[in-house]
Amino acid sequence: MNDHSISGSGTLPGGDQYGKISVSGSGKLLGSVRCEALTVSGACRAEGSADCAQNFSVSGSFRADGGVSARAFSVSGACRVGEGVRAETVKVSGTLRSGGDVQAGTVKISGSLHADGNVRASELSGSGAFRVGGGVEAETVKLSGVMHVGGLLNAEKIDLRPGGDSEVTEIGGTEITILPWGESMQTLRSILEAVGGVFGVKPSRMKADTVEGDTLELDALDAKVVRGRKIFVHAGCRIDRVEYAETLDVEEGAVIGEQIPT
Repeated sequence: MNDHSISGSGTLPGGDQYGKISVSGSGKLLGSVRCEALTVSGACRAEGSADCAQNFSVSGSFRADGGVSARAFSVSGACRVGEGVRAETVKVSGTLRSGGDVQAGTVKISGSLHADGNVRASELSGSGAFRVGGGVEAETVKLSGVMHVGGLLNAEKIDLRPGGDSEVTEIGGTEITILPWGESMQTLRSILEAVGGVFGVKPSRMKADTVEGDTLELDALDAKVVRGRKIFVHAGCRIDRVEYAETLDVEEGAVIGEQIPT
């Protein structure tokens, strides 16, 4: 397998087995490629898919009509994939836009991830902007920032810290924590609520149709239905109906329409 480098402006035919491909200028991949590794620090456009046996790394700009598969997938620049992303590890400190699913063992975000499909991982964590058109399935989820999930977010352990107006249609898990981003947010929320009418500033909130789990600690949440065995509701919640099997603790200031023991 031969290594190839594009440092000026050039093209690379698709359909061949390559070694390491490096693009530090302006490059175009003419069709789908298979390679050991693909590194982009310039600008690269792929007319098909990229199948990397080892690493896929973008610190510049990359756009593919197809999908990308790799052992380790890393983006610190801007990456747009027409289809899905499949890797053992996905790290995003720049921006990633996937037209399909994102599937990985671990997904770590410190930038922006937008997937039109689903996200499946053993571990999903990070902060920044997270938007998924479908659902999210993982063993553990720990996210802070702005979150939008069009379907079900399902994991054994879920820790969500909205840092802006966020919305997840359904949340399901064993242990669920939804709290404002930052330990000082409790005090900050009360200040923002006091001055919001003057400055138009609104505190961060999470909106959901249903939240269902075993043990739940909730704050800054607007929900239609919450179900669980042990539920603690902080003052910042507005919930239409709460169904609980064992205990329900509600702080003064929380708004709950119905409290139903099951």
